[in-house]
Amino acid sequence: MGGLTHVDAGTWLVWAAAVVSLLTCFGHVFIGGPQVAGPLLRATDLSDVTRWMAYFCWHVVTVLTLAMGVGFALAAVRHGPPRPTRR
Repeated sequence: MGGLTHVDAGTWLVWAAAVVSLLTCFGHVFIGGPQVAGPLLRATDLSDVTRWMAYFCWHVVTVLTLAMGVGFALAAVRHGPPRPTRR
């Protein structure tokens, strides 16, 4: 059965998670920002507190998806063969 070893498959999956997270962050910022965040800030039927809290949450999601992508990428770079456990 050729192909990927256990370590290679794990590294590939972590890289895939990094790419998906970073693409999600990119889409969130550059596609969702103009379509959601801009109109949200211009909404006149919402109170200031509601508008700014939603905008704050928007930024929290942006930072978290970016951090997930970077974290997955760092994990993929540092991923090595499993270490034997001592019993």
